[in-house]
Amino acid sequence: MGRGAEPPAAIPGAPPRATEEADLVAGAVLATEAARRSSATPDGTPLTPRAQRGHIKVKEGSLLARRAQDEYVYVGQDLRRIAVVAAILFTALIVLWLFFTVVDPFDLY
Repeated sequence: MGRGAEPPAAIPGAPPRATEEADLVAGAVLATEAARRSSATPDGTPLTPRAQRGHIKVKEGSLLARRAQDEYVYVGQDLRRIAVVAAILFTALIVLWLFFTVVDPFDLY
C-alpha cells in the first residue's frame, strides 16, 4: 500500500485495519503511559518536582554567598560591556547618518 493511501474497506463485522501512523501513535501513547507509571509512587501520585516558592535564605559569609557574590561581579562587568558597545554602535550610527546626509557622497539626497 502506498503512502497516504487509505486502507482497504473493512469486511462487515471485522475490526478496522490500522494504518502505520496509527500504529506509531498507539506505540507512543503506550510508551508515555509506561513512563508515567514508572515515575509515580506506589500509591499512584506522580513524582513531579515542585517549584520552590519564596526567598532562599543564604547565610552571610557562607560558601554559596561568596560564589554568588563572585558571579554578581561578572554579571555587572558583562552589563557594563554591553552598555559600552551599545553606546559605541549608537554613536557610529549617528555619525554615519550625519556623514551621508551632510556630505552625500553617493548623491542620494
